[in-house]
Amino acid sequence: MVALVTQREHLDVHGQSIDSIEHNYLQYLKARGIDHILVSNLQSDLNAFIIKTAPDLIVLTGGGEVSTDLSSARDQIEGRLLELAISTKIPLLGICRGLQLINAYFGGACVELESIDSKGQLKPRQRYKAITTPEFVEKMDTEFTITSYNNQGILVDDLGDGLIATSSALDYPELVTSVKLANANVWGTIWHPERTGAPTQIDDLIFQCLLT
Repeated sequence: MVALVTQREHLDVHGQSIDSIEHNYLQYLKARGIDHILVSNLQSDLNAFIIKTAPDLIVLTGGGEVSTDLSSARDQIEGRLLELAISTKIPLLGICRGLQLINAYFGGACVELESIDSKGQLKPRQRYKAITTPEFVEKMDTEFTITSYNNQGILVDDLGDGLIATSSALDYPELVTSVKLANANVWGTIWHPERTGAPTQIDDLIFQCLLT
């Protein structure tokens, strides 16, 4: 089994654009028996690339911001991968920024977390409770703990077309923490499962849904 994995796009010390990826993503996939193929942000002809690599999964990774008009090289690559995942029925997982990309692609929006954080719980790198929506309630324990690394979040009313919230913050039920695209095997989580140590029950469930 093999996954196509996207990369950060940033400038090195010489001001040159480079791609990079944290090893945690690759180790996380390896622990689930999944090899990886990295996708360059300059990859040409993604149709041919998909045919050649025949992936079982596509992962849109975290790190960095989604451009407001989806015009960056990374946004364009990830948007095209999302289109191909849907049209070719390849499962896709968006992690953190990847979830935000999925939401933006379907016309959704983000808000600054401090604008809704009356309890001071939603600061980056602070753990908080989340709870599953009825789509998951019969399949697993409903409450779990996550760490968010974001200054921005997605409210239920700001979800893109066709996206369904599969979990939300326990004390802020309007704040979405994971989603699924209706009628497609496309999922997104605001947390980083590769950074949390042992996979949580919801991570296991999402992978079960993705790969079966």
